[in-house]
Amino acid sequence: MIGQSLTPDHALSRAWSAPLSQSQRLLASARSNPSVFYWLYVLLIITNIASPKAGVEVYGFPLTFGYMLLAAIAPVGLIGLARRPTLSPAAIGNFVAYLAVGFIGVYKTVLYGSAESSVVLNLALFIALPAIMLIALCAHLEYLTEKQIGTVLRWSMRFVIVWGLMNFVMFLLIKHIIEIRYITINAGELSSVFNKNNRRGALMKLFSTYNNGNIFGACMIMLAPVYIYFEKSRAWVIAFLISVVLSLSRSTWFGLIMVGMFMTVSGQVKLSRISFWIAALASLTLAIVMMATLGWSSNSLLDTNLGGRTEQWTTLTLSPFGENTFRIAEILYAGLLRSFGVIGFLIALVALLYPVGYALTRASRLSNLRRAAAAGCAGYLLVSFFDAAFIYPPTIVIYLFVSTLVYRRGFRLPSGDPLRAAQAQ
Repeated sequence: MIGQSLTPDHALSRAWSAPLSQSQRLLASARSNPSVFYWLYVLLIITNIASPKAGVEVYGFPLTFGYMLLAAIAPVGLIGLARRPTLSPAAIGNFVAYLAVGFIGVYKTVLYGSAESSVVLNLALFIALPAIMLIALCAHLEYLTEKQIGTVLRWSMRFVIVWGLMNFVMFLLIKHIIEIRYITINAGELSSVFNKNNRRGALMKLFSTYNNGNIFGACMIMLAPVYIYFEKSRAWVIAFLISVVLSLSRSTWFGLIMVGMFMTVSGQVKLSRISFWIAALASLTLAIVMMATLGWSSNSLLDTNLGGRTEQWTTLTLSPFGENTFRIAEILYAGLLRSFGVIGFLIALVALLYPVGYALTRASRLSNLRRAAAAGCAGYLLVSFFDAAFIYPPTIVIYLFVSTLVYRRGFRLPSGDPLRAAQAQ
């Protein structure tokens, strides 16, 4: 069963003239009677995308509901795999690469000794979260239709857009924002958004429920192609683009341009469509207005000092396994070299580039959704040269989620039989 291709389920909407087959009846049943995993998926999307900072503080460390839910659901996913072993070989290969990076971190911990927080961070980022997303949960996406995957994602993104635009305008007018503990912010971080470099003169970066404009921007770049794939309303797409521009992050603006190019190359965006040029013109106009409002010149936009971040490269000392610390700041690749050395950096690159490389080698055979997900991964990896927000929730989880969409081979019927699933389509 493993390794067989499934027919992309965007073809499920085709009509049949023949009487309903057993496969078609099972498909209709899957749509009308969602599985338990579907409702778990809904909760995961809501807690990690719609409201990713909601949570509590434990011993001074913020713990999000989304991450707690992932830990709780992982055993359920593994039990489901034991019943229906349909893991994607690509997802397994991707996880092995992350695992190798994590083992280097464990080796360094034993060799040098590290702060407890660094150990936990390394285990979470490179072992625990990839294991949960790529092994425990990835295969179960094949038992959800594209409509099931897209509906909750679309409404979660709409909530993020509305909440972000509302608070951006509210701060502009009255210098206040709305925060709701346990829902839009961590219970222990009331008003912390004012201390997270979100101010830009008289404006506040649009950060929505992500509580930081740079984290919001990085995550939206990843999700942009997938969201636009599912979003059928042009008004919502334009609202999304406006919210991304209002993040007032130059790296995010760059990422948005690059993602647009990737979507064009993959065929997701047609340059001949007037709606594309309207959205592009609206985004460009708004960006120019924001630059004028903030007093930015072209030199500000093309800051070769990267806002003071070039120090992360100039102070870097190359070694096989890195320094005796674990530190990944804004520039992801400099942080990987510092934390894991040249050897660990190269392995980490394999792990991060895996979904993009996988998609490039199979581009002609991938569904539109899988190509959109690969474009999102590629966009984030480019933004990571400037501001990755890699260690902050929910960045790595969203990157892994988008990666799982690249590996999702199509829709499977509850029987798990890909041949029958293909016939039903």
